[in-house]
Amino acid sequence: MSMLLNYEWKGNVRELRNAIEHAVILADSKVIQPEDLPEAVHSDSMDQTEYTDFCELDWVKARERFSRQYLQNLLAKTGGNIARAASIAQISRESFYNNCKNLGIDWNAYRRDKNIETGGEI
Repeated sequence: MSMLLNYEWKGNVRELRNAIEHAVILADSKVIQPEDLPEAVHSDSMDQTEYTDFCELDWVKARERFSRQYLQNLLAKTGGNIARAASIAQISRESFYNNCKNLGIDWNAYRRDKNIETGGEI
């Protein structure tokens, strides 16, 4: 979402619509990932404006914001599968779950398969 908000849409709504259509076609899941967006949006997103928000925060708040975004991105990528997300982060499932809980992240909201008993899509 931050990539879409921070990108300068020179083609306005038409360019945005094309970028979303592109992402929907390329997406492997129901959640659009940054790599699904056109390269122009992708490459422009790592400019200095993205870091400005963090630079204006104190260390504790910046670390908390980064941690929240990192965990949310992992959950989106894995469809809410905590075991896979924890494996990517190279931490235990329990630690991943506790971090989500401490940061107020509802990992169930990221499940591709909303059936809690099946544990989501793998």
